[in-house]
Amino acid sequence: MGIRELGRRLFLRSAGGGVPSGADVDPYLVGLAKRVRRLEREVFEMSPAEIKQTKITRLFELLDEEVTLDDALDQTGISYEEYQELMEKREQYGEEAIKVVAEEEIEEEEIELKHATHEQVKYLTQIIRQHPDYGVSRLTSLLNSEEYGSQEIKESVVKRELVRMKLETKEKREAFSKRELPTWASYR
Repeated sequence: MGIRELGRRLFLRSAGGGVPSGADVDPYLVGLAKRVRRLEREVFEMSPAEIKQTKITRLFELLDEEVTLDDALDQTGISYEEYQELMEKREQYGEEAIKVVAEEEIEEEEIELKHATHEQVKYLTQIIRQHPDYGVSRLTSLLNSEEYGSQEIKESVVKRELVRMKLETKEKREAFSKRELPTWASYR
């Protein structure tokens, strides 16, 4: 039984009067709901490779318990095509091949920020006030310099922030640099 089925059953049981009475609550469903919450907590602390490995391990555990293939695939969220590939590799190379497959398939991707942090925006506005004639590449190189704490920011992010602040042209940056700072400005 998948999470959708669990939710449907709990809803149907409680539909009678809003809150289910003691007689309406199936102890199996309550235990299953607790197990789902515990698994969700564990999943949030796992890497993508560990999640994939856990799903694969759980799939084969369910199949060993003689759960139907459709139910096992539904519970683990693994597609039939993935299952076929796993079975082929399991038959060719054994159990250890499945562990290697999970680690190889999922490459830990480095999270690429698409927006600048508050500190980076603060430094960017300071630089623009001092050097309104600088373009995106020079602004980026200044932000990446040790003078501004080696911010490690990409040109695409700087460009995106300039567009967001409506300072994408040299003329707009010059007008911005001539304006007086508001008293509430956090980028002083």
